[in-house]
Amino acid sequence: MSTAIRGIAPNHLRFDAAKFSWLLLLFFPLYGCSRTAPTSSPNATAKLDRASELSTLANVYSKAHREKEAETADREALEFYRDLARNDPAPYRPLVVQTLISLARLYSDERQVEQAERTLQEALAVSRDLAKVNPVASQGAVAATFHNLANLYFETNRKQAAERAYQEALTMRRRLAKENPVAYQPEVAETLYNLADLYSVMQQRKQAEQDFQEALAIRRELAKADPAAYRASVAQTLTKLATLHENTGLLQAAEQNFQEALGIYRELAEANPADYQPSLATVLNDLAKLYAKTRRLKEAEQAYREALLIRWGLAKANPAYRDDVQTTLHDWATLYGKAK
Repeated sequence: MSTAIRGIAPNHLRFDAAKFSWLLLLFFPLYGCSRTAPTSSPNATAKLDRASELSTLANVYSKAHREKEAETADREALEFYRDLARNDPAPYRPLVVQTLISLARLYSDERQVEQAERTLQEALAVSRDLAKVNPVASQGAVAATFHNLANLYFETNRKQAAERAYQEALTMRRRLAKENPVAYQPEVAETLYNLADLYSVMQQRKQAEQDFQEALAIRRELAKADPAAYRASVAQTLTKLATLHENTGLLQAAEQNFQEALGIYRELAEANPADYQPSLATVLNDLAKLYAKTRRLKEAEQAYREALLIRWGLAKANPAYRDDVQTTLHDWATLYGKAK
């Protein structure tokens, strides 16, 4: 099982309702509405309650990789939100956008690329309409939709379109972060990280490094204030930057970044093995390859051995990790071939 550290990860498109919830909190007070009962109609309240239950159920199914059931729940929730928005657009259209983005993520997971793009384009149109009514409250939704469109374009190898969409999202998020850094600085870092990943694939390495470095600086600052929330993203960015440095021949800088990422992942994996052991093993394997490249065979062997032990343990619990075991075994065997 590959991790999100390497390459363009399918979960770049994943939508987390919690990350969108603060946008909703902006909308409802602006229109004099409560979150749980925007209208006095008991029927509307019942519909909202049912739609919320369906959205929660869709999220549960998605986390369990039951995409078809998640799609069905999200589609039902969307119909409730559309119906509510026909009679009372202001408080409910943001929920339409939220659900459309969630559905687009599911379509992407199921490789329904055209459907995913149509759904995101609809989300973009709705969020732009909202921006005409209240630009301050809705620009975040527009930026989020551009970001998700860019992820889809990236995953489907439409690099120029992805770059344009990321740049749109980044411009909006930078502007929003000036007014509300707490809410939007993490989003700026997210878009910078993905854009840097795109530039790396496009062999625009100077621009990739610049964006990775800026994303890293932001995430370091965020981690100072909230280590539990942001240390993993610091390690993730360090790993990407290390790989970029290795590919451009900056081997000492690559090693420093790998080592720092490794230290963070060791601490995280000690507290939460299930979530962070895969990333720890990935960094160990990458560091071992760097050691092999610099003819430090003993250090390479030690790193491969530790990576293999972790991956064996993961594969016992989840067969999906067997490919990672094979990767480490292959890389380690290659090391012995070079040593002859």
